[in-house]
Amino acid sequence: MTRTARFDALIRGQAATRPPVGPHSTGPLETYFRGLEMAIGDRAAKMTNKHRADALLKLLTARHNAWVDEDAWTDLIRDHLVARKGHAIHQRLRTDPAGTPSLRV
Repeated sequence: MTRTARFDALIRGQAATRPPVGPHSTGPLETYFRGLEMAIGDRAAKMTNKHRADALLKLLTARHNAWVDEDAWTDLIRDHLVARKGHAIHQRLRTDPAGTPSLRV
């Protein structure tokens, strides 16, 4: 019995249980994580603010999935700053409370 014939039934059985579409390997996920690692690099060790880390990962995911419309974001940010006379919101509202970082032990 040839090697191909020996595994034929096994391979056909596995293929029959797969969904008809979608990734069938971890390759696409590994490619995404490799790009994520290249984008974050050594900064990962310094990411101690959970809110900021989550926001960065959401932005990187949006870029990867082509959900990014820079012109729409530019308009949104401009409108926000015009309404606030050029001032952004107080940053302490978006960071950890003083003295209690969220990701450090």
